[in-house]
Amino acid sequence: MRPIDQKHVTAVRDLARAFDDLGLRLVLIGGLAVCLVARPRFTKDIDALLIFNTDLVEGLLSDLHICGFDPRFSGMAEFAREARFIGLIHRASGVAIDIALGCMPFEEEVVDRSTEHRDDAVTLRLPTPEDLIILKAIAHRPQDLIDITTVAEVNPSIDRKRIQYWLEQYGELMETPDLWNMTEQLLDGGA
Repeated sequence: MRPIDQKHVTAVRDLARAFDDLGLRLVLIGGLAVCLVARPRFTKDIDALLIFNTDLVEGLLSDLHICGFDPRFSGMAEFAREARFIGLIHRASGVAIDIALGCMPFEEEVVDRSTEHRDDAVTLRLPTPEDLIILKAIAHRPQDLIDITTVAEVNPSIDRKRIQYWLEQYGELMETPDLWNMTEQLLDGGA
């Protein structure tokens, strides 16, 4: 698999600077986070999490436009209020960016527990390996399952009790009671 390409590096640096300038803590949570927490892999877009009041989304979109990020489609503010998600395009690189607008206790913990990763002149916020595994298990797409195994391999001393607690909570919420059991197998290297 290919590592992160230069257009993604440019987009994530501009994104981190924009949110830093806005005084908001944005945490990378997708494939790019896996690249930085575990090992490089190809990713098409940038995924992030922001704790944010969606009543203020028009102002956020306006500020991001000034910083070089455009909504992927018209009506993004209304969509964001309903879906708690904004989709952006970085004008300079054309890279797509998906930002989840979190509000749940676990999402707040992800942001609070995130750590800074310094890269040249920019600081990126990354989730802990445990929180990244939980997010990937909740999403539960084929690539997410591969990512769980990768993150666990690179970080063998993860806090399994934390992962179990949150996946049991989300498993109940999502009506997927075996979410933790499926994930535990992946942590042990099995598919």
